Amino acid sequence: MARGQLVAEGTYEYFSAGASAGQETWQISQLGRGGIVISSRAEFSAPEAYIVNLDFELTRAWSPRSLTIRLEQNGEVLNSTQRIAGNKWLAQVEGARVANYELPFSNQHEVDVRRSALTVMVTLVRTTLPFGQTRELDVIFVRVPSLEAITERQSYEALAEEKIEVPAGEFSALKYHMTRIGVENAVANQFWADHHGVPLLYRGGDLEMKLTHYRRHEARAPRRR
Repeated sequence: MARGQLVAEGTYEYFSAGASAGQETWQISQLGRGGIVISSRAEFSAPEAYIVNLDFELTRAWSPRSLTIRLEQNGEVLNSTQRIAGNKWLAQVEGARVANYELPFSNQHEVDVRRSALTVMVTLVRTTLPFGQTRELDVIFVRVPSLEAITERQSYEALAEEKIEVPAGEFSALKYHMTRIGVENAVANQFWADHHGVPLLYRGGDLEMKLTHYRRHEARAPRRR
């Protein structure tokens, strides 16, 4: 899965209404030209069953560059390539039919793939939100399992620093609250992340995610300011 020098790797376990709902393994790698790629493979069994492979390529400053997703569900495969082209976000989804999306995009936009803690990590690294502050963000939101790309607004609030324990160990964590603004029936999301922005624990509605394995490889880990 790694495409360059491995920086960090881990595994998430997902739960739906308290029952096991899937697992995701992921890696962060540094590319030879200085960029970053985040790769993951997730297998979900609830509330929907599907397998999704994701590659999210970033610049050395952690700005989104491109996104590649392959999703398998009920014997069918969807492939999506999404990327920046000037001031646009271009997305193509190929399956039984081809769908194209063209959305406005700037360096202030974030990218959020549904049920992906890794895209949340990129947002945390880029925003470096101080405690007690709230920030509204323009977001490209990728729906799963359709892989449709839409625009929306999200609100992030940095609440506190706490010690938490997950299966991967005990961490000093930053606690956040995130809401999707103006989205009907949107659930409130709470999550805790380490000082590298890696989500450790996530709770939203009936869904819970816990980090069960985590290892950093680089000698000097890039830390959030």
